[in-house]
Amino acid sequence: MFKLYTKANRLMACNEFNVEAKDIICNDVCLPREFDIDGGSNPHNVRLWLIGHCHGPVCAIWAPHEQEALDNACDANMLECMLVPEDELIDYDHESNFNCYTGLGNASELHDLSDCWMAEVDMQAGRDIQLIVKLARASEGAHDTLDF
Repeated sequence: MFKLYTKANRLMACNEFNVEAKDIICNDVCLPREFDIDGGSNPHNVRLWLIGHCHGPVCAIWAPHEQEALDNACDANMLECMLVPEDELIDYDHESNFNCYTGLGNASELHDLSDCWMAEVDMQAGRDIQLIVKLARASEGAHDTLDF
């Protein structure tokens, strides 16, 4: 389990979350320049996003912005808790429920994001060194998650 700290925002009072290693996806790890051994660049501003709902964090995933983080998390099967059940889709009227559900991922599966929240993860060398080292090793070893 890793403790992730989110950057301050006006929507969340809590900024400290415990996240299981299996829920931290290593899809496009791009450590901040000050942590990167090679001093690599990050032209697309890829960062780690924490996604959750009313019961707490669901996953952490790398992406340049919120929409891509949601799409990547859907494609990694991490947002099944927000997936709209098939029985609700039978009577779904796209015109009357225009903004009710959101299509995510490559398959544009409909998700209910009414309880969803997102925040960018804030990494600091002194506090998060174990996470940073584990992310670097996961990236080098081409692991899907930090659960290795």
